[in-house]
Amino acid sequence: MVKKLKKKLEGGMTELQFASAIGIPAIFISQKFKRYLLGANEVLGKTREVSERLNKLSQLSNN
Repeated sequence: MVKKLKKKLEGGMTELQFASAIGIPAIFISQKFKRYLLGANEVLGKTREVSERLNKLSQLSNN
C-alpha cells in the first residue's frame, strides 16, 4: 500500500486525494498536514531528480 501511495504522490496526487486514499475525511486535513504533504511531494520530486541524474551518469559510464 505504501508503494502504491508513493507512486500516486509521484504522479501528482493532490492532498485531498491522498487523504481520501488513506481514509482521512477532507474536513480534518489541518494546515500542518497539508504542509507535510507538500513537503513530501517536494522530497519525492528531488529524489526523482537525483535518480534521473544518477541514471544519466551510469549510462555515460557504460558507454
